[in-house]
Amino acid sequence: MPSYRHKETGKKFHRIHIPRTGGRFFDANLRMNGWEMQYSTQEFVENVETLHFHRALYEKHVPNIKEMPHISIVRNPIDRFISSSIFLKKMYPAHVMDSMENPIMFDMILLDENAPYKDSIQWFRPQFEFISVATNIWKFESGLGKDFGEWVSDIVGVPFPIHKVDYQPLEFLNERDRLERTPKLIDNIRRFYHADFKLFYPDQ
Repeated sequence: MPSYRHKETGKKFHRIHIPRTGGRFFDANLRMNGWEMQYSTQEFVENVETLHFHRALYEKHVPNIKEMPHISIVRNPIDRFISSSIFLKKMYPAHVMDSMENPIMFDMILLDENAPYKDSIQWFRPQFEFISVATNIWKFESGLGKDFGEWVSDIVGVPFPIHKVDYQPLEFLNERDRLERTPKLIDNIRRFYHADFKLFYPDQ
């Protein structure tokens, strides 16, 4: 889902985890700073991994959701999509580049609820569908350093120093095998994620 509880203070907050926005780095720092996840990341509810719940699901399933502050990180939609494309290269190894340059195929693949891997649709879900009016938003491009830690601390009411964390690549995906940033692909990304650009990156 997940919500977190601080071991010493008992304070809680809800983290809205949009895939490919620095999640593993944030996870590691949460553990190092004494925060415990309240739900298993291996749980699936309505065919979505609880770790990646979007708004419709966390508002429905997370207990006491309105009583906790919400935190989320957003990322430039083009960079997020290219980062997420390692999943596409895994799911559709043959001719996926050509398919993603085709507007019709682009939409069909990203909206396919019967994709080969469970929860993969969350990797490509527009970011605005994760966010509510209660969400405190940090932009990935602002960095995940000291300023980010101070921002988190102000929201959760507990000091949140940032620790150095070695990047842990995903075991089941080749994180270097990504789609190329071709003009046709960029046009499709901008069209599909137009609401994300309007809400979070209006100048790009």
